[in-house]
Amino acid sequence: MVNPIAQITKEQADALLEAGHVTKKDYEKWEKNGAIKHPKRAARLTQMKTPEDKVVNPTLVFRGGRGTTDSKAMQEMRVKFSKLALEFDETESINKSKNGSK
Repeated sequence: MVNPIAQITKEQADALLEAGHVTKKDYEKWEKNGAIKHPKRAARLTQMKTPEDKVVNPTLVFRGGRGTTDSKAMQEMRVKFSKLALEFDETESINKSKNGSK
């Protein structure tokens, strides 16, 4: 059993696996034990306004996946969704209108 002292990034773990320094079985144990850090979501919330001036936050949810590990495709989709949401982000204009400077 793998007993991690610290975490390594997913990129580092993938490189070790591809180079043959760890087995697929060890890699899976690391994932299960939390030794691999997965990319985190952006700390900042993306905001948009509805036509009724209600502020909403776009989100991406995988239904039925509670308690499971995200696949590579799911992680890639989260990154792409975050980039897309940032393209439509209205947070700056919303914060300016909240502070009274329109």
